Amino acid sequence: MDQPERDRTLEFIGGGAGIEALTGVGAIVLAILGLAGVLPIYMTAIATIVAGGALLFSSGAIVSRMEYLRSHASSRSKFAELGGGISAEFLGGAGGIILGVLALIGIVPAVLLPVAAIVFGGSLLIGTASTNRLNNYAAFSDAEHSDAERWSREAVASAAGAQTLVGLGVITLGILALVHFSWMTLTLVALICVGGSTLLTGASLTSRMHAVLHHHVHHW
Repeated sequence: MDQPERDRTLEFIGGGAGIEALTGVGAIVLAILGLAGVLPIYMTAIATIVAGGALLFSSGAIVSRMEYLRSHASSRSKFAELGGGISAEFLGGAGGIILGVLALIGIVPAVLLPVAAIVFGGSLLIGTASTNRLNNYAAFSDAEHSDAERWSREAVASAAGAQTLVGLGVITLGILALVHFSWMTLTLVALICVGGSTLLTGASLTSRMHAVLHHHVHHW
């Protein structure tokens, strides 16, 4: 019986995406406090750690179910695209956390924090493909779709499109900050963008997984 494994996968991915959305909110709040002048260096470093955690949690939940996803992929190339995007987000999140911690203890924050922003931007950009693949994964689709499933699918697709633009914008802001062009302000703005993207993607993906799970539970 494949249903229990599918439901467990939906729950894991939905839970990870929910944590991603919550930590995205945290990153936004911390970055705004930094822009308002409340311990800006510390807020920037902590917001970087939280933003890294958002990427790490969401990708980690998917990584934990990779065996199921691999066995139900419609093709090897599509699974490779999914795995590549998830790996980029996982490594980007972990790298951002490390850079944030180093900056928090005072190791060249003017360099490490903009670099973290660039890493986040790259992770979001590469991760867009995996978000789209997961949204259209054959194992999570049925012959007939409810209105909730269709709306949630469209919401994830829109979030993925926004994620691409945010990734490009964050990379640009990180590069400008790295050349010391108001580095703290630009890094904080970049972190707000990262937090907003993870909030949007996490919330829409959570809704998508729950809609599919609800459909499966009531039609099994």
